[in-house]
Amino acid sequence: MKIKKFLGETENAIRIQLLTALISYLLIILKKAATCTTQPLREVVDELRTGLFHRHQQELSRWRRRRQESAVWATVQPGLFR
Repeated sequence: MKIKKFLGETENAIRIQLLTALISYLLIILKKAATCTTQPLREVVDELRTGLFHRHQQELSRWRRRRQESAVWATVQPGLFR
């Protein structure tokens, strides 16, 4: 693990940053093992970085459907959703 810069100056802040980096690293290793990929770790990290906040079409349609349902309920029972 290469940590270029610590964000905090206190001992607690440094410990939290180290533990966060360690947990992130272990989760990436678990994802790599679960997908049985032969990609280098750097490529797995890059894929996670680019796809982390990208919503897939299926998720978008589910989100839109929920929003429409809540709008319907708000018109049927307006007092509950203020």
